[in-house]
Amino acid sequence: MEEQNVLEDTTVPQFFLTKRNIPFFVWIIIAIAAIAVALFFIVTEREVSQKQSARASKNERDSLLQRVVRQEYSEGREEGERLLKKYPADPFILKNAAVLYYNSGVNPRNHILLTRAEELLERYYVRMPSDFISLRMLAQIKNELMRRRESIVLLEKAVQQFPERASELYFDLGTLYDLNGSKREARRYFEFVLKNDPNHVPAHTLLSRLAVGTLKTATDIPTMRNHALKAIELSKNSLQRKNRAFAYTLLAESYLFEEKFEEGLVQVKRGIALNPVCAACVHVLGEILVGKYHHERTLGRKGNGGELVEGTHALEESLELNPLLSHAYVNLGLAYWFKGEFIRARATWEKGLSILSKDPYYPNWYKPVIKKELEEALASHSKTFSR
Repeated sequence: MEEQNVLEDTTVPQFFLTKRNIPFFVWIIIAIAAIAVALFFIVTEREVSQKQSARASKNERDSLLQRVVRQEYSEGREEGERLLKKYPADPFILKNAAVLYYNSGVNPRNHILLTRAEELLERYYVRMPSDFISLRMLAQIKNELMRRRESIVLLEKAVQQFPERASELYFDLGTLYDLNGSKREARRYFEFVLKNDPNHVPAHTLLSRLAVGTLKTATDIPTMRNHALKAIELSKNSLQRKNRAFAYTLLAESYLFEEKFEEGLVQVKRGIALNPVCAACVHVLGEILVGKYHHERTLGRKGNGGELVEGTHALEESLELNPLLSHAYVNLGLAYWFKGEFIRARATWEKGLSILSKDPYYPNWYKPVIKKELEEALASHSKTFSR
């Protein structure tokens, strides 16, 4: 009995021996660990919060901005990424880094760079939803990425957000509907723009292009020419040189449709003088020269070999400036054909077909015309060599 009492006195209290309970010192360790974890998350959250709210210094901002101004896109992207690691939520850094990526990704088109520009600009727009210019830029990036439906939805919402800027947004919407293949909607938006601003040069220019025929409709030459002439008349300042150059090119095409080759050459050369790197302008120069040679041949004349050579060089140059200009492949293949380079002609037409769906420049309502011309050219080639 005494032995049992001694045993009971020297044993650990029953609370600590119960299997369901954890030894007291373990509870202390758990409590300390829990406090440590809580402190860690508090400190981490504070650091993240400070990082999210941190802003770049004036010198850092000025340096990045100078990259944009000097068009130092490659170096600017690297600098922008370094600053984004330090200041991931700084609106100034997000916006200018997006501009650097966008300008790097357009000429020539680069899907990866444009996608990064879109990501950065969307992060910026969440923080600065009242920035109208950046919203238009975001819509343009989506257009460049061939996601035009998303761009249209974004701009249609923006009309409600920025009713005072409706005219600018309607022009953008008209451009997107034009590229997306809806001539009627595009024309409606451009006409609305001109109702509010009769001197809107780009609207006149694109209404001129909308007058070009399709597989089902003929070209409305008077409308095409009138809008092109109006755009040329109104675009007097240096900021409108590109629009003016394109308007001259459309005017030249209106003469081409009437087989007035000399008048067309005069007008397109004026456009090229204003913008020598305009791929569409250089393409139309080649198109007129090769078209003139073709016309002479159909009349039983020899044709001017020098103009054929000049036209071939112009078409090759246009594709160097813009490899996705699908209609240029039609005319370049024709030029090679006339020069007797039949294999080269076929390869050119085949390449034109392969890039047609990737071409972001010709509107969808005109692409069936290009496709038909390429397919007919290839069929003629096959027929000739199957004899």
